[in-house]
Order: sequence, then structure tokens, then C-alpha cells
Amino acid sequence: QVSKGCPWGKCSFCVFHAGKTKFQITPVSIVINEIKHFYETYGITKFEFVDEALPPQYYFEFAKEIIKTGLKIHYYGFARLDSGFTNEILKTMYDSGFRVFEWGYETYCKRIMDIFNKGIDCNKREEILKRSNNAKIWNHCLTIVSIPFETIEEEKENINYYLHNTKLIHSRLLAPFDLFKGTKLAKEQENLNMTNIKDEGDLSIRLCYERKDKLEYSNDMELVNLQKKLSQEYEPTMWNTLLYSVDEYIFLYVVKYGKDKCLNIKRKKKVK
Repeated sequence: QVSKGCPWGKCSFCVFHAGKTKFQITPVSIVINEIKHFYETYGITKFEFVDEALPPQYYFEFAKEIIKTGLKIHYYGFARLDSGFTNEILKTMYDSGFRVFEWGYETYCKRIMDIFNKGIDCNKREEILKRSNNAKIWNHCLTIVSIPFETIEEEKENINYYLHNTKLIHSRLLAPFDLFKGTKLAKEQENLNMTNIKDEGDLSIRLCYERKDKLEYSNDMELVNLQKKLSQEYEPTMWNTLLYSVDEYIFLYVVKYGKDKCLNIKRKKKVK
């Protein structure tokens, strides 16, 4: 971890930036020295940046320094779908050993993204994923599901987008929606299809809630069939379960075999 806080810090659903007054980041030169120490002292060649999100320019400066020092490492980390990730930056990152992005994608639906206040241009997300894919980097997208103010039609729209873009969204991490204490959404829940809000006490950072509309998803056969298709596309075998569910596995496989080979075998090979 090389930073504290988030460079945006305004997402309405997120609690991680609560209480942090500003984004702080460690100079690249210090991080390079730490990487060099682990590399030369212990032979460690694989690293994960666990920061909530690192800016494109920071990744760029880090990558250039890694190439300059000649360190043969591989690494991966989190990022926002920031249009600052240019082709030059992404190619330099790959050349330095970067292999997997964990993108905070959240949802395809622009209406919900506006409510989430991600602070990115939703219309440019696909272009950024294309650039990353062209740079031979694996796109692992963190997506939020079971959003109480998402309609059935919006969920269908989401699924159709994922089904038509499997060449750009190589894997997905599904995170059920949580209503966190202290967030903007927690203060506006009555306007967002949530009711019967309950506080489970000081030991929980979440609030319990119920949907107002009580939708019966199982009665919509079109949605059920789309969900089955999506599951078959992303998670039909044990191989895919490993590859999609745990980011460390994704990273290690992509480092060893390369993105294209992993994509070619992920829907064919069955692990016994």
C-alpha cells in the first residue's frame, strides 16, 4: 500500500474515505527502493498494490522507473476507469511488468452510476477497457449486484452489456450492494427504494434494509435466462471459478501464461 485515501473520495456508496481529509501518496522513489529491497533480499518478484485507486500518472512514473532500474517483476492493482490511462501509459505499464487491472466498474447503468457519483465519464469506460486489452493487460471488473434501486430492466441491460463484451471484461468480481453507515446513500435511503432501515450496533459498519417494491425476480423468465447465460459465460467450470473468484489466481495465471492463452483456455479446460 503506497497511499492513503482515494484521489476522488466522493462516491456516495463508499465508506473507505470517511474521516480521511486528503489523498496522500508515497513518492515513487521510495516505493522503488522498497521493491528493490524485497527483490534483492528475498527474491520476491510479484507484487500487488492494494490501494483503493492509484492515478494513471503515478502508475506511469512507477513503470518508467521499474524499466529504468531493470527490475524483472510483475505487479497488479486497483484503479478507476480514468481517461488518463492512455495507450502510452498502458504500454509502459505492461513493459514494466503490470498484468492485471482491478477496475472499479460498479455497473453499466448510467443512472445508477450518477447516483453513485463515481466522478468518471461513463461513456469513455469501454474505450479505456479496449486500450487496456490492446496493451495485453487483463481487465478484472468489480461489479455491484443486488442494488435496491436498480430496476429489472436495468439489470437486463447490465447483463446484456457483459455478455456482449466478454473480450473486454475478462473476469468479474460480484459484490452485493451494502448500505454503509456514514455514506451519502445512508442519508438518502428513503428516496432510493429502501425502507425499514436498522442499525445493528457499533460493531457493524452496515445498515440493514428492505426493498420497498419487493420485486419478484424469479417471475421474469427473460431475466432468469439472461442470468443463466451470464453464469455459463463466466463461471461454467472449476477453472473459471478459480480464475474469476480470486484476484491472486488471475494474476498468477496471467503472469505465467499470458492474457491471450488464459482467455483461450478458460472456457475449454475443465479442472478435475
